[in-house]
Amino acid sequence: MRIRGPVVLYQPRDQGYVMPLGLLQLGSALRGQPVEIVDGRLDLAPEARVAGLAREALLLGVTVRTGRPIADALRISRAVRTANPDLPIVWGGPHPTLFPAPCLSSEAVDACVVGAGEETLAEAVAALRAGGRGFSGVAGLAWRTGEDVVTEPPRGPFDTTRWARADYGLLELDPYFRARGARRLDYCSSRWPWPGLPGPAGEVAPLEWSALSPDRVVEDIRELGSRLRPDEVAFQDDDLFADSRRAEAIGRGLLEAGVRIAWSASGRAAVLGRLGAESFRALAASGCVRIHVRTPGEMTLPGDAGEAILETARRLQAAGIGARFSFRAGFPGQGAEGLAAIHRLACTLRRMDARFETPIRLHAPFPGGPGSNAPGFRIPQGLEEWAEAGLETGGPWIPAALRRRALRYHFFLSEAYRPPGRRWGKRLLRLVARGRVRLGFYGVDVERHVVEWSARLRTGRDRGPALADD
Repeated sequence: MRIRGPVVLYQPRDQGYVMPLGLLQLGSALRGQPVEIVDGRLDLAPEARVAGLAREALLLGVTVRTGRPIADALRISRAVRTANPDLPIVWGGPHPTLFPAPCLSSEAVDACVVGAGEETLAEAVAALRAGGRGFSGVAGLAWRTGEDVVTEPPRGPFDTTRWARADYGLLELDPYFRARGARRLDYCSSRWPWPGLPGPAGEVAPLEWSALSPDRVVEDIRELGSRLRPDEVAFQDDDLFADSRRAEAIGRGLLEAGVRIAWSASGRAAVLGRLGAESFRALAASGCVRIHVRTPGEMTLPGDAGEAILETARRLQAAGIGARFSFRAGFPGQGAEGLAAIHRLACTLRRMDARFETPIRLHAPFPGGPGSNAPGFRIPQGLEEWAEAGLETGGPWIPAALRRRALRYHFFLSEAYRPPGRRWGKRLLRLVARGRVRLGFYGVDVERHVVEWSARLRTGRDRGPALADD
């Protein structure tokens, strides 16, 4: 370990190309210190690069969500352990927060950040820079000493007034722009705290939401737009509209400040349904071009829920705002009838406006959450089991026939309403998909297999995610 070496932060291979905002925030909180961020989704040889950096590094930090990324996080951590056995390796993110002890038992991990990581990592880095060898006394950490695990006291609520401005200079932005086909800059202005495990009676403590002030958000967007010249700023908040008055204040602030930049955001259908037509028009005037509407996957959609979504769609259409209505299929107890209702609603939305998208994903809850898994579902134990928990493809309780039909609905609806491309193959696929949707015939889906096989051969990855949310 070199006390003057860089802090290396690693984003494991995963689906999608959203910028690693969590690592960006961690690196920004270490302002003035050398930081290297490596993204396994974009780097052609991440193992070699991280292992090379590790030889002179102060610390390796890895963000880990539950599911397949665990396998890559383990592979990189073990490679670094071989390259530099003395380098401290710290995992953070959703999985280490909930299960620090199993992570530490892998012997590839020295410490886990439990909860938000900015202050915890900064304190750990300061201790190492001062010549310390361990993490004793660093609040928010669980760390390994021999066969024992030491859990330090938790940190208090996150103070948004100390939220460092993101230093986008830590990222090479062009690869993200190329991967997504647009100069779309990701940004986050609010956060929910890390969820806790359910208690003995299945109860979960209420989550306290925290967010930057509208004035701070407007100033950030103005400065980033002027300096980085993105075509669009994509808010990656879980729900920008959790406080609808704040969201509207951000829109007004952008308009009054003369910030001319397109922006998009996500929100829950129940919250967006309470916004009136005037609110949507004001958002559109401020530059909002698209909203990702997260629909309730745990309930059937006909009746009040379906009509509420359609009414929100009408207001978005009237305001000139595009939308992405994200549906989840395969919720325990929903069955084929629920999927058929989703399909009917998705078709109605697609016909309503060409700017509306309707991805249908397989329900993939966190294993063990209350009411999330089918009876008899076995909670994974070791890290390798967690990596294969099925969070990317839906739980094992989803019948094979329902799984196939959901994937077919998603594929053919997406292709049928995709803008026509220049290549004749794309045009032909769009024509065939439209015919299938019109006739309601989704069997013998040779086209889907050919397209997905071609994409996998060309990129080495699946063509699209099967997660509930992108």
